[in-house]
Order: sequence, then C-alpha cells, then structure tokens
Amino acid sequence: MAWDRRSYIRSINIRIMNDSYHPHDVIRKLVQWAEKRDSIRGMLLTSTRAIPNAHTDVFSDYDVVLIVKDIHPFFEDRSWLADFGEMLVAYWDPIYLDPDYGIEKFGNVTEYADELKIDFTLLPVEWLQKIVQAPGFQPSWMQDIACSSTRIT
Repeated sequence: MAWDRRSYIRSINIRIMNDSYHPHDVIRKLVQWAEKRDSIRGMLLTSTRAIPNAHTDVFSDYDVVLIVKDIHPFFEDRSWLADFGEMLVAYWDPIYLDPDYGIEKFGNVTEYADELKIDFTLLPVEWLQKIVQAPGFQPSWMQDIACSSTRIT
C-alpha cells in the first residue's frame, strides 16, 4: 500500500482534535497519585507544561521530577508507571551520580497508548536539601513571599 500524505495529515489532525486527556486532568492525576505514596516527598512539573499559557502540541510531554525517600524501589519495581495508563514504550536511564552533587538519580521517558508522554526524573530528598542549602539560593517565589504580608508558619 502506497503512503498517502493526505490520509496521514488527516490522522494527525484527528489525534490533535481528539486528545483523550486534558492537561489539568493529567496534573490532577499526578498529584493524587503522589499524595497516596508516603515515599514521595515532593513533585515538580518542569519544562513547557510548567509555563502558564505556553504553546503545547501533540508532541509536548510532561516533565515530572519526583523527590522521593529512596529512588531504588522505583527503579527496581517499575510497575508504578502503569498507574498512568497502558504503556507502549519506556526508556530507562541507569542510576547514576548527579555531577553537581554526587547523589544518585535516574530518569525515564514513557509513552502511553493514549499518546500521553511523561518523562520522570527521580531524585532523593538529599538532593533537594543540597539545593536549598546552596549559597545564594533564593528562588523568585521566595522573594515574593518575603515581600508579601502573608506570614508563613
């Protein structure tokens, strides 16, 4: 069967118009999933999906950083990825030392049957502690808090 450019473009347009998920639903599912697991201490959404009103398309993935008590159980038992749908393919980095902090970490790239794409990076709590303790660390959101009248206890 010959390749039909028009059919291919039509199928791409149908997939774009018929996304089986909404970004807010994906984020809500990620948050609810993490809240049920004591071993997950924090979650960060990075890259394009973290920018309000950023342009995303059918190729945009979710870049999620999980801050966990121990990365090894997540690396050894990968069944947790199925909590987000039927997996088509997953690529796994080996566990390696972060070049800046010498702490073990790993990541994976996962694509699901509904075309959802999530890239997970798993880091131990110690990594985040080192970031926060670094000289000169003060993210912009902390400056906003320091300038506001809201008291944080």
